[in-house]
Amino acid sequence: MMKIAQNKKARRDYSISEILETGIELQGGEIKSLRAGNCSIDGAFVKIEKGEFFLYGCQIQAFKHSSSWEKHETERPKKLLAHKKEIQKWQELVEAKNYVIVCLNLHWKHQWVKIDIGLAKSKNQQDKRQQLKKETEMREAQREAHCRNKK
Repeated sequence: MMKIAQNKKARRDYSISEILETGIELQGGEIKSLRAGNCSIDGAFVKIEKGEFFLYGCQIQAFKHSSSWEKHETERPKKLLAHKKEIQKWQELVEAKNYVIVCLNLHWKHQWVKIDIGLAKSKNQQDKRQQLKKETEMREAQREAHCRNKK
């Protein structure tokens, strides 16, 4: 699994309760552009429309060596490929419990491009502070343990 792009803000701003790996429907020029690394998924999110996942806010730049008929829109909505039961389950959670679906990372799995999406709830400022506090405490504990092991 080789990462193409990652949304670091998603894990900071949201508490992720469930993660799902889905396929993504792309055009030829978009694949070439992804191989070149011209992609950004910061702020990307998923909507459920007509019983299907659609990804919005994912920017895949046009491949500069492609022909004119192969060009694509950089921010067009992209269809995500998942089972109907999973989509229905997530749709119920989004409607009932006010969850949102955010994009976490985009990666290669063999020759296929896959995207990890997360079922998330927004964090408030206090939750973010508590998480930072826990992370710094863990980091300090690891440093102390590392120093003890060196001696």
